[in-house]
Order: sequence, then structure tokens, then C-alpha cells
Amino acid sequence: MTKLDSQFSQLREVSLPDALDMIDQRVFAGIAVQREAAIARRGLVLAGAVSLVIGLSASLAPVNKARAEPLFGIPAAAPSRLLSL
Repeated sequence: MTKLDSQFSQLREVSLPDALDMIDQRVFAGIAVQREAAIARRGLVLAGAVSLVIGLSASLAPVNKARAEPLFGIPAAAPSRLLSL
């Protein structure tokens, strides 16, 4: 046990390496990067889910059948057509 105590006292007297001076800031910076990545991933998932719901609802909604008519012709509801003139 005295050997262990002497080793602890030697470790206590030794100064910390320079690389450990800013370790807490580097750890917090890494946590912030991970948090930003999670937020970005969550936003992408939300955007994908919203677009999927909109796409599915648009494809399942009933639509009117398309009718081919001339672009600048007389409309079918023009008064001359309604009165058969």
C-alpha cells in the first residue's frame, strides 16, 4: 500500500501535459458538433416526412379528367354555343 501511496504522490507532483490544458473546450466543441448534426438530421427527416405525406395525399386525391381544347379557341360556354347560333 505504501508503494501505491508513493506513486500517487509522484503523480500529484508532476505537471499536466500541455495537450490537456484545453481538453474541456475541445470536448464541449465536439459535443456541439454532434448536437448540430443531430438537429440537421432531424430537420431532414421532418422535411422528408412532410414531402412524403404531401406526395401521397396528392396522388390519392381524385382529379378531373383532362379535356383537350384549343388554346385560343372559342370556349365551350360561349353564348353562341349555348344558343346554338
